[in-house]
This record gives sequence, C-alpha cells and structure tokens, in this order.
Amino acid sequence: MRDIREDLRKRLGALGKERDELEAQIKAKLEEINLYEQQLSALLAFEEKRAQDQGVKTKKGTPETAAAHSTASLTDDDFEADILGFLGDGKVWEHAKIKQALEGKEWKMKGKTSLGRHLHGTLMSLRTRGFVENVGAGRWKKIKRSATAA
Repeated sequence: MRDIREDLRKRLGALGKERDELEAQIKAKLEEINLYEQQLSALLAFEEKRAQDQGVKTKKGTPETAAAHSTASLTDDDFEADILGFLGDGKVWEHAKIKQALEGKEWKMKGKTSLGRHLHGTLMSLRTRGFVENVGAGRWKKIKRSATAA
C-alpha cells in the first residue's frame, strides 16, 4: 500500500494558500465597498447641505433652511459638505480662506481640537477618498469627477 501522507500535506498546504488568497480578495472588496460607502455618504451630505442652503423642499413638503440647524447638531458629513461646497466653485482655495469661510458659517470645535486642525484632518481625508487635491503650499481644490465615477 502506498504512503499518501505527503500528498495529503501538499493538499492541506494548497488549501491554506487558497484560503489566504480568498481572504485577501474579500478584504480588498470590503475596503472597496467601505470607500464607496464613505464617498456616497460625503456626496449625500454635500447634496443635502446644498439643498438646505437653497431652501429645497423635502419629500414631506417642508422647506429646509440653513437656519434650521445650529452647528452643535451638525456632523462631520455636514462639515465635509460645507468644505466641498466652498471648493465647488472650481477655484484653488488656501487653507486659511477655507477656515475663514467656515468661521463665517459659525463652525466652532468643541474640546481641545482647533478648527484649523479639524479642517486639515478633514481635507486629508477628502484627499485620500479622491474628492480634493492639495496643489501645494496649503492650497486645495476640488477634483472634478465624472457622473459615472463612483
């Protein structure tokens, strides 16, 4: 009778490799889905903010206005939406000008975080997700995205 232990070891090794490859594929797909979810969330927040600023009616027929919310009740998505709104004019914005525009909308940070630091972190996040680019020396612009890009 033939000793098949070595064949079984090889098959077990191949299964381990196959499992690792599949786990890597799943992990990559989950990262892709998470990134897409973040992009959609930021885009939705931007569109909601734009609609709110323009007084667009909700599905229930009640107008939304910028005065209806205080910055205390707004989220990071709202913060991102305001930043993307400023950069939406297609021009290059300096960090200080973006901060000044946010201050004009009465954005204030609670706790130890300063508005400038929070702005920088948010801009870096938006850059990583492909919404803005740093054109150098603390200057930022919104990346033009096609309607079919996700």
